[in-house]
Amino acid sequence: MSEEHILIVEDDETIHNMIDEYLEKDYICVDAYSGTEARLILQHTEVSLVLLDLMLPEISGYDLLEYIRSLGNIRAAQIPVIIISAMGQVQDRIRGLHLGADDYLCKPFQIGEL
Repeated sequence: MSEEHILIVEDDETIHNMIDEYLEKDYICVDAYSGTEARLILQHTEVSLVLLDLMLPEISGYDLLEYIRSLGNIRAAQIPVIIISAMGQVQDRIRGLHLGADDYLCKPFQIGEL
């Protein structure tokens, strides 16, 4: 197992568990079910990748992405972020990529795509 940590920010428990089960064989998965929880984790845990839903309780995925990209620590600000969202309209994808996401995966998706 790699020592790399992947932060999964997804409030849908079924999707969250599917992603976690797929990745936990090779990575250490860190779980967040809200934007607020993810923000706290990012302040205390070094992660190698963020898998980010957009429709989250408390802090939206867009706001969390802006927070990640504004971090003063250069390493943290350059964490790759992949948005995984049901918001699949072109303007949603453009906004996410414009805010600094590295990729955008629309729900529903096949786990192999990830």
